[in-house]
Amino acid sequence: MLNRSFQEITHPDDVHASQDFQQELLTTSQSRVYEKRYLCKDGSTLWVRITGTFLRDASGSPWCSVALMYDITKAEARRRGAQGERDALPQDGGR
Repeated sequence: MLNRSFQEITHPDDVHASQDFQQELLTTSQSRVYEKRYLCKDGSTLWVRITGTFLRDASGSPWCSVALMYDITKAEARRRGAQGERDALPQDGGR
């Protein structure tokens, strides 16, 4: 990972939203939360919830960024499984 950029390991469908997230962080003084997918070396997908913010200097200019990443892969798989089960229910509510 040390030789690759965040864009290179971000799921292709999430690259634009990831760039938007970074831009939003630059324009606000508050932290933001966002979920995205990373591509693993073995080809699997890692879902993460990111809480990010910029630390700013005395003049308010961004000094450095801070991000906390939490692995939500298992929770996302459960959520998608439950959603799939709901989608498979008859449209009339089973009547």
